[in-house]
Amino acid sequence: MTIRQNESPAWQSRARQGSAGQGNPDQFYYATNREVVARLQGVTLTKQVRRSIHMLRAPKGCSIVKGILTTACEDGAVAVEIHDTETGVTCWAMVESFIQNAIGIDRGVGWRLALPLKFWAVEPARARQLELFEV
Repeated sequence: MTIRQNESPAWQSRARQGSAGQGNPDQFYYATNREVVARLQGVTLTKQVRRSIHMLRAPKGCSIVKGILTTACEDGAVAVEIHDTETGVTCWAMVESFIQNAIGIDRGVGWRLALPLKFWAVEPARARQLELFEV
């Protein structure tokens, strides 16, 4: 499951004690401006996005910086979860499926792996909210 290629890392990762399962620290992944862009919680790489800004139009889907996904895999990630803060929709995919079906793109900000929407499992916002109330 190797996805390394010549790339200039425009990100960094740092560990910080957090609330991941069984006392494991969360792993945070930062952009060069020191903004947190993704987080490894247990074995799930999570990312919060705004659909109006971050959704790819062609191919229609979501992407992750290739270097961040590579490092997250090395850190033990087995799933990817993207939460849209505008709609409340959550999409997830297993890392193996993500890597097999992703399209490599570089639109001037570094290599990213884009996974078309048809490969994501989508959880509507309402279902997630009802789950919180145990309905």
